[in-house]
Amino acid sequence: MTIADPTATGEILGKKNFDTFAAPYLARLVRSLQEAGAPVALHICGNATQLVESLRDIPGATLSFDAMVDMGVARRLLPGRVLMGNVSTILLHQGEPEKISLTARRLAERGVAVISPACGISLATPRANLRVLTRAVQEG
Repeated sequence: MTIADPTATGEILGKKNFDTFAAPYLARLVRSLQEAGAPVALHICGNATQLVESLRDIPGATLSFDAMVDMGVARRLLPGRVLMGNVSTILLHQGEPEKISLTARRLAERGVAVISPACGISLATPRANLRVLTRAVQEG
């Protein structure tokens, strides 16, 4: 089960409001889904850098981040957690194959377990770019 939260980002709520108004409810939702037997991925849109430490309190979910989050920082602050994301939607849509492949390799080096688009995939994304990403991950 994937929970995509486009409004809980640090750019909109900030850390204090995220900790008060979003984190406890996201944690409760994640726990409920896990108790029902569903694996859970939680995606926070936008620049969630200031929220990374707060996400430690959301148990067990795979944590997915947008492209503007430094995954090296996320890995350092979230040891042992499964990280996901952070290939830019724009890069996939308009980028050169070499840059897409390099991005995938760098994410793997930073401990990202699920290398995937940061938010979504533009309908105009060339299939060739998606194949480059897939191949880079497979060759890991």
